[in-house]
Amino acid sequence: MLIEMRSKAFKVKGKLRPPITFKSGLNVILGGENGENSIGKSSALLAIDFIFGGNTYVKTDAVKQVGHHTIYFCFEFEGTAYYFARDTKYPEIIHICDNNYKITDENYSLDEFVNWLKVKYNLDFPELKFRNTVGRFFRIYGKPNCDEKQPLKIRPQEGMEGAIDTIVKLFDRFKFIEAYRQNLNIQSEQQKAFRDARKYQFIPSLVDGKAKYDVNVEKIESLKLAREQLTQESNHDFSEEQIERENQILDLKNEIYRLNRKIQQNKSKISLLDINLETGLYPTEADFKSLMEYFPNVNLRRIHEVEGFHQKLAIILNDEFAEERESLESENKELEEIVNRLELQLSELGVSTQLSPEFLDQYSRITRKIHELEAQNDAYTKLNELNEKKRRAKQALDQSIESILSEIETQINTEMKELNSQLFDENRKAPMLNLKAFNSYSFFTPNDDGTGTNYKGLVLFDLAVLRLSRLPAIAHDSLIFKNVEVESVDGIMQLYNQSEKQIFIAFDRANSFKPSTARIAYDNARLKLDKNGQELYGEDWKLEVNKDVSKL
Repeated sequence: MLIEMRSKAFKVKGKLRPPITFKSGLNVILGGENGENSIGKSSALLAIDFIFGGNTYVKTDAVKQVGHHTIYFCFEFEGTAYYFARDTKYPEIIHICDNNYKITDENYSLDEFVNWLKVKYNLDFPELKFRNTVGRFFRIYGKPNCDEKQPLKIRPQEGMEGAIDTIVKLFDRFKFIEAYRQNLNIQSEQQKAFRDARKYQFIPSLVDGKAKYDVNVEKIESLKLAREQLTQESNHDFSEEQIERENQILDLKNEIYRLNRKIQQNKSKISLLDINLETGLYPTEADFKSLMEYFPNVNLRRIHEVEGFHQKLAIILNDEFAEERESLESENKELEEIVNRLELQLSELGVSTQLSPEFLDQYSRITRKIHELEAQNDAYTKLNELNEKKRRAKQALDQSIESILSEIETQINTEMKELNSQLFDENRKAPMLNLKAFNSYSFFTPNDDGTGTNYKGLVLFDLAVLRLSRLPAIAHDSLIFKNVEVESVDGIMQLYNQSEKQIFIAFDRANSFKPSTARIAYDNARLKLDKNGQELYGEDWKLEVNKDVSKL
């Protein structure tokens, strides 16, 4: 829990303010009896929010007036104290300090720090974001989460689904929903992949409805009948498996014949290459003499020069001939291995029954058409199966969400009813949370839409969630109490005082309430603020004073 904060910016009557210490349970920032504004009550709460990872404090008038400054603070978990510092000028860095608040070389990024807090507060639930969760229960002037009719919202632009999602995670129920959600995602991805495969013609897509499916069924039956008649007319009683075997035998023989032709062609090329490599392409002296008999004036010297070039070229060609010969021999070796495998498959199929090629061709064409139509219908059936799986996955997710929301709603409403009963002597209606769906909720008190009742309901809602979940703390500014009737405030202070978890409130005019309420406020006051130099920063912004912000 948070046990201390301090800053050079916090002053009282011109002097450095002592460290502000906190305890478990209720912690009161106590204002004066006249309910003065601009003395730092909200700023103190926002400083606490800043310590818990918030950023609203950086944008406040306080920072504008006193300048950027560092807030030092200490958390304690399981008896161990952890010291930190966070500067308003560089709020993304959380410095780790020693026990004298001397800044060390180690630090956290803001994300790392809030994740550290999440673990330390045992809030390390799947997908839960610490700041997004805790921040919505720190209801302080300057933060946009004080809508008394929408207590789940952290900011006006947040949709209801995001708000409900956070509560589900806070109550550690998201893990149950997530299993159903992951299943729905898987089914959706499979459905999309299948649709894309049909779109790009990787699988048949011609059947797009039940009518086309039924037409295909009729065609399949007609083709099967035609195939049966063909078999009967051939005077042979063959099964489809036997026909398929005959086709395989024919295909293997054709492929073996093709490969053997290729092998023979390669052997012929090798023979030609051998001749070139053995005999060469060089003319002999006898060749030149024969040439002179027919052309006595020929320039033999010039021919010898040209032939020298040809001989150099022949050397290069010989190298290429050798490479080509090696490639052809390697190819033949692979082809012969394939032929051997095919001949083995052929022998395993047995002796052919010598069906006519005409019969096999006609039979195969009919069979291929049957298989094509069956594949079209199978693709349509598969798509329907995937659609149904997705529908059932969505239905299971919706039922899971409905069950979990109903459970959370019942828990919170039961707790708010119990808290409400402690506020009044007579039996009054308690606020109610209605989680209609994962993206819709309402919050109201039946038959009572008054401002005081709504703000009272907001406080009871936060207290109920604080009690029922692992939410570590809540913060309520004085503006909330100014909208609640006095009798309700007296009861609320009693409820605050029962809490073992930390509650931070800004409260003033304590003596305007019951003595028991005033006593709770004074007994739990951790910081007392007032006018005349007793403001949080030791001055009133409305007064013209000289400030030296360089020392902060």
